[in-house]
Amino acid sequence: MSPNFQALCYLSAWEQGLVFEGGLAWESQLRKCKLDYSWASLERIDYFLDMLRTQKSPVYADFLARQSNVNLLLFLAFYVVELRTRVSGENFHLRSYQDALEKDADIKIFGEGFHSLLIEERENGQFLPLVSICTRLFESTPDKSVAFSAGMHIQAPTDKKKQFDALPQKSLIPNFNEQYVNLDLPASYKRWIESPIPPEMSATDPLQRLNRDVPKLLRSGRVVWGALVQANNRLFDPKFFGIAPGEILYDPLGKVDRGDLYSIAARLLNMKSDQQSDPALEKYREHLLAETTRIFAWCTPPSLLPYPLLASTTIFNSEINFPGYAMVNPVIPILVSDECPGCIIIAPWQLWPKAVFDEWNEMLRNKFGSGAKMHNQAPKKHNPERPTPKELSSDLNARAQAIIDANRSQPRKSFWKRLFGR
Repeated sequence: MSPNFQALCYLSAWEQGLVFEGGLAWESQLRKCKLDYSWASLERIDYFLDMLRTQKSPVYADFLARQSNVNLLLFLAFYVVELRTRVSGENFHLRSYQDALEKDADIKIFGEGFHSLLIEERENGQFLPLVSICTRLFESTPDKSVAFSAGMHIQAPTDKKKQFDALPQKSLIPNFNEQYVNLDLPASYKRWIESPIPPEMSATDPLQRLNRDVPKLLRSGRVVWGALVQANNRLFDPKFFGIAPGEILYDPLGKVDRGDLYSIAARLLNMKSDQQSDPALEKYREHLLAETTRIFAWCTPPSLLPYPLLASTTIFNSEINFPGYAMVNPVIPILVSDECPGCIIIAPWQLWPKAVFDEWNEMLRNKFGSGAKMHNQAPKKHNPERPTPKELSSDLNARAQAIIDANRSQPRKSFWKRLFGR
């Protein structure tokens, strides 16, 4: 689990009042601090840590030996980073110390330890949320404040009582809907849009909803990562030109990294071999075993993970959806829309981010060698601005003059000969 997904799970568990695995130390006292995503809430965290330090006199090693205590400090760190994100309006990226060190050797100046377990990366520098938290809790004369340190590299709000909302999620493909309108799609894709579900499929198949919802997805959808849970094996063969259903796991808010989605999708698939005690998981297991049922916006239960993800059945068209006519990567850009919850399709690969498209082609080459069919991303339509009447008249006059000049340059006899054929 990446630090980013760990943050989502901790914050979601807190907001839903779920039980933390291993417990959450002093949870009842912490809830009295009113963590409402205001800057003033950071001052209440300072007061909370002061209370623990003076009343409990925690010893660093002994304190961190208990999972409930570790959960407490990690949750506070995740909360601070999330508040910084909301205040600055910029999405953060958390890395572990080792990951950050591989990217930037200068990270070693922070030293390795619990204090550097989480490193928030921004364009203008790094922020270590656990440093001020640990200093405030463990040092007898703390010289750091969580509220003060949280302002590093960002502009702290003047209104400390203002509660900041979560940032709206950005699409994996910015301005997708505008780009789609200007995309020169092949005729086969246009035909598919008109009728994604072929006539030979049963009229009562729940996937028929795609005939209604695909235009909505293309008109108002946003692109997020989706991870394949299960699909027909024929879709992995580039010689198969047809359709088949499959199961996709996704986060409709687009917050979860594709690596985490892939890992959780694999966990769901592995459930098929064992009966599940959770009724919601058992229902999904039976769905996967049946291979003929459909499910839309099935939500992962808290017993699996605190942060909710969705799973839906969709249809795959190997000729339309996959570069090279074969599925080679289990993590795919998909379209979701608030207008049709639970309905998803693969985003047109002609608009995938270049790095994603190139990665797909590389996987095609590695799997099928010289036999791989390679596609190029289609160019966008050229939509020049409409000329004004004056510009149009001037252009026509220029063309007429060019024809007259060309005729004058020809010998007179030759001109009449060409005109009358003698």
